[in-house]
Amino acid sequence: SGRYGVRLSLFYNPNAQTRNSSTTIKRDWVQTRNTILYELGATPQEIKEVYMRIFISLIFLVCLNGCSQNPVSAPPDIPISQLLASPDTIVVDGAHLHLTTSMWRSFQPISPPDGTPLTTICYVEGTDTTRVPSTISADAVWIINDGQLWKSWFTDELPPTEEIPNRIVKYARNGPKWGPQINVDVIVRVTDGQGHSQLLRASDQWIARVD
Repeated sequence: SGRYGVRLSLFYNPNAQTRNSSTTIKRDWVQTRNTILYELGATPQEIKEVYMRIFISLIFLVCLNGCSQNPVSAPPDIPISQLLASPDTIVVDGAHLHLTTSMWRSFQPISPPDGTPLTTICYVEGTDTTRVPSTISADAVWIINDGQLWKSWFTDELPPTEEIPNRIVKYARNGPKWGPQINVDVIVRVTDGQGHSQLLRASDQWIARVD
């Protein structure tokens, strides 16, 4: 066959369906790829370069995917005193906002013996029934328990469609195994349409126990 005359028989082996060894199948696939390249007139050095380019491309895609989610591993360090001094009501893009939460740890039979990590839902709510502007967002949470601090980015989970339009709903999971049945202070970073951020606090928030 010529330089571009790749045989269709390379893609079909009538005995392939009777093979049960994954190692054999993988080896045959590699041999098939090499044969295709040879059929196209590639030299061993050119084949090596093709595999190297594929490898480098895969590494690039993996790095790009990881970096696109969040380039910073954790929210910034902010002194506890500054977090506790955050206001409990703020004005962002003309909307008056306050914070409420729902937090729990599960001790149901399917949970670990010492319970699941803390799950937190934060509700950045308007003080009236007006829809919160779409320019407003929240990206990070800090939770304080008697001098101990845990911080996290919010997940990308979307709230149920029936959620109230005058609030933003954000989730944080895999928190500390504090309590349960204790009160903590929760602080959220809220950002406006220009990228300016403010901290918003909710004090004495209850961590419930689910049995």
